[in-house]
Amino acid sequence: MGAGIVGYGTKNQIAIDGITMELFVERDPETKMVNQMSYQVHFPAEFSEEQKALILDKMGHCYVKKHLFTPPTVTVSEV
Repeated sequence: MGAGIVGYGTKNQIAIDGITMELFVERDPETKMVNQMSYQVHFPAEFSEEQKALILDKMGHCYVKKHLFTPPTVTVSEV
């Protein structure tokens, strides 16, 4: 997700200093597995609503997020 912010800043030659991000995780009490993840992005006051929307959209197309929706097959083997 953070890579989306860095990529947007680099591509558009915009300083991204001051942008912070928090991750909140909820776990199923029985299985201890994560069942929800939520990111909150905090922007400096000088960021326009358009810039904020573009960055949030870019984060929505994150490589890691895509893998969570379509997880890969995982194998374990002895070598």
